Amino acid sequence: LGLSACVFAEIAAAEVSQVTEAVFHMEERGRRDPFVIPLRIPKEEEVVKPPVQPQLDHGVKTVASARQFYSHAEAALLELQVPEALKSCDAGLNQLRALSPESSNSASRDLLTQLALLHKAASRMQHRQDCESAFRQLKLTVSGIVSRDDRRSQAIINGQIVKEGHTFRVADGDVVILDSIREREVVLLFRGYKMLAQLNPLH
Repeated sequence: LGLSACVFAEIAAAEVSQVTEAVFHMEERGRRDPFVIPLRIPKEEEVVKPPVQPQLDHGVKTVASARQFYSHAEAALLELQVPEALKSCDAGLNQLRALSPESSNSASRDLLTQLALLHKAASRMQHRQDCESAFRQLKLTVSGIVSRDDRRSQAIINGQIVKEGHTFRVADGDVVILDSIREREVVLLFRGYKMLAQLNPLH
């Protein structure tokens, strides 16, 4: 009896082993019960990940656009179209300053510096043009000049006798300095810029 029990146990174990193997190694041939089909979890290195798209996008496109604004501003400044140059500089600067730290790089920082310098040059030129326009509105008339070599030269400007190096006020309250006197013209300092006024003895 003991021997028969052992033999029976071995046969039963062999049958269970065959059933288990048949259940967990069956080939798919249609619909199967998910509870009897073994689930295989892929290893981490086998998981297919979507390719990472390089952030060429926003950063590079912004730099390219800002560079176009720089070129346009530079060309406008050469043509003395100062307001247009300032407008293009502002547009490029605003684009670059809006970049996130992740999108910013050496190219964008260099371009930002170049645009800032160009904007500064355009602003100075704009200020100069504004001063020239305001100086013309003064309508200063040089009706006489006495030119000497000992810095005692004088000029008659709008009816006033002004010595070289002296200041005088104009109608709108601005102060003008008579910087130097030449034979047919005077050099005036107005708002930090040198302006020329020609001798016009007819007035």
